[in-house]
Amino acid sequence: MATPYVDWLVRVLQEAADGERAALHAARLPSAVTIPVTVVRHQCPHCRRTWAKQPSAASHVARCWYNPAVRSCRTCEYHEPGEAAGGCWGDPYCNCPEIPEGCAIGAATPMVTDCLLWQPLHDLIGDRS
Repeated sequence: MATPYVDWLVRVLQEAADGERAALHAARLPSAVTIPVTVVRHQCPHCRRTWAKQPSAASHVARCWYNPAVRSCRTCEYHEPGEAAGGCWGDPYCNCPEIPEGCAIGAATPMVTDCLLWQPLHDLIGDRS
């Protein structure tokens, strides 16, 4: 059996809840305050590329051109870096060809990994003499 007091209390509590919900909804207006987010990325220690997933990063490190353990052309003493296209003296309308990367002793064309004639690049690992 409901009494007038109980009906009044239920109505007042319902109005208070509705008012609180309206205030919470109004508080969700867009603002210029940023929310800091921490993101985990996995980085190759040789070329500094990053991945969101660790297996992808590990797969890359095993075949990275700049990893000395892979014995690729880019970590070899005989590597000759190429020149980007851009023309003579920076002239964009020149038709001079781009000079591709290559091997000074002709062992690798195109670039390879696990080269039998690979020699460590002293600038990369430091001169130990």
